[in-house]
Amino acid sequence: DVEIIDKSIDFMRRNSKTKHPFLLCIPVFGLQPPLYCTPELAGTSDAGQIGDALLQLDSDVGRIADAISDAGLASRTILILAGGSGPEYREPGRGTAGPWTGHSNTAMEGSVRVPCLIRWPGHIAAQLHRCAAVAKRVMSAPVSTRSASAVRRPTPGIVVSAVTTDAKGASCRS
Repeated sequence: DVEIIDKSIDFMRRNSKTKHPFLLCIPVFGLQPPLYCTPELAGTSDAGQIGDALLQLDSDVGRIADAISDAGLASRTILILAGGSGPEYREPGRGTAGPWTGHSNTAMEGSVRVPCLIRWPGHIAAQLHRCAAVAKRVMSAPVSTRSASAVRRPTPGIVVSAVTTDAKGASCRS
């Protein structure tokens, strides 16, 4: 993941100078078995390998957020951090989906109800919102392109931008 993050930051720096919109999707794999973290973070959490991998993810997201700010892109950038497909069912990353049934690589609620954090200064308030909407990573492309008014034809997916900008956290499901 470190190489992916480094190349992504370089891509942002180069493209920020062109003033043209761009989309950067950074798939990180450190939380998928085998778990990954840099030697500097290995053994630093109280939660074992999964805790170390989460610390690495936090560090990587921080580097991305800093690079966005350093490039002067913060006011016009939507930063989306979304979980992939629920917790792993096996060790060492075994987790829980809370009250929902299912885990990674299933179609059950425990796989689709994953964390999603969105930062969009000036459009989404910097506070915690609980939302009833279910949106997987694959739905972020329609949200991003529609929000940027770049769609020339219908785009598959549920438009969740109304939910992310609604302080009430209403559901877009019908």
